[in-house]
Amino acid sequence: MSDMITVLGGTEIEITHDDGRKETVKVRQIKLKLMGQMALAQDDDARLLELYAGQEPGWSDTVTTEDQMRLLEEGNRLNFPNFHRWLTLRVDTLQKLGPSAAKLQPMLDSQRSAPVSPTPAG
Repeated sequence: MSDMITVLGGTEIEITHDDGRKETVKVRQIKLKLMGQMALAQDDDARLLELYAGQEPGWSDTVTTEDQMRLLEEGNRLNFPNFHRWLTLRVDTLQKLGPSAAKLQPMLDSQRSAPVSPTPAG
């Protein structure tokens, strides 16, 4: 990944909405504090797309399918290397904690219900 992408915090791409409107969207690099939300969005492409684009829930429903795919591809390209590293560290930590990890379950459950942050990760 280029240093410029890191400096800018992502890349911009032009997308088209179903009604024909064009919009330039920043596909952002997800910061560490949002990795948990990214993990929880793995089975919800719309939520993941909105996290990558920093948009409100439902926004992705207005984007053409072709551009939804472009956004997901770019978001995955920008974020999966660090996400994989984060997830590996997380799993390793939980394995080391063993039975004590069960005490973390309430925190994990609260993260599961947290809304996707539409604001840029800082």
